[in-house]
Amino acid sequence: MGLLYCLIVVPREILSLPENHRLHTELDAEKVTDLFNITEPKPIDSCLFLRCLRNSVAHGLFSIKQSRGDIEYEFWTDHKPIMRARINHTQLLHFMAAVGSRLGNAVLDLKKGQP
Repeated sequence: MGLLYCLIVVPREILSLPENHRLHTELDAEKVTDLFNITEPKPIDSCLFLRCLRNSVAHGLFSIKQSRGDIEYEFWTDHKPIMRARINHTQLLHFMAAVGSRLGNAVLDLKKGQP
C-alpha cells in the first residue's frame, strides 16, 4: 500500500490534470480500469477512477484480505462520486506498473510547464 500511496496520493498534481490529458487517454486505451472489478459506478473512465482511487487511499478507505490463496484489496469512496472496486495483488502490481511511469512523466511535464 505504501507504493500505491506514493504513486497516486503524494503527487497532488494528479488533481490538476485536465480530463483530456494524454495520461487519461493512454490509460483509457490500455484499459487499466479493467484490471479492477468495479462494482460502482459503471462505466468509469480512467480520469474519474484515478481521482476516486486517490481519495480512497488518501483517506484510508480500503481493506486488505486473504481470498482464495491471494491477497485482495477493496477500495471505496464515502462521498460523491461513489466508487467501489476490488483487485487482487498481482493485478494491482500490473496497474501500478502501467500507471507509474505515465503519471511520473505527466507530473514532470506539468513542472516544466508543458500540458
